Amino acid sequence: MKKIIAAAAAGVMLAFSGTAAHAAYEPTVPTDVKTGSDGNVQAGKKERIVVRLGVDGDAAQCTGQVTLIYMSGKVVLRQRDKGPADRVPFNARVPKKTTKIVALYQRGKKDPCDKSTKVIRL
Repeated sequence: MKKIIAAAAAGVMLAFSGTAAHAAYEPTVPTDVKTGSDGNVQAGKKERIVVRLGVDGDAAQCTGQVTLIYMSGKVVLRQRDKGPADRVPFNARVPKKTTKIVALYQRGKKDPCDKSTKVIRL
């Protein structure tokens, strides 16, 4: 009986000791996504869209991904991912049915940078 009580107490102690390890990693660096292009972005045309990460310090400290999503309403037409840098260029033909382009930074594991989103409406 003493072994069962000791095992139950040990199980309860182990259950509560792991809660701190599963807590979310809080971002410490504010991130601001900005977009730029060579002019008016038009559906069906080849465009160069540059995404800039507004990060205090070097953008190489970020471990996530910069994603450019071409959408028609709520439907994703195309999605491109690249690693973080101060300036991330995307060269592609914009799909004809595109109504908005979403540039976002998605956090990686133990990423000090915060998530950020910018929307271009066509």
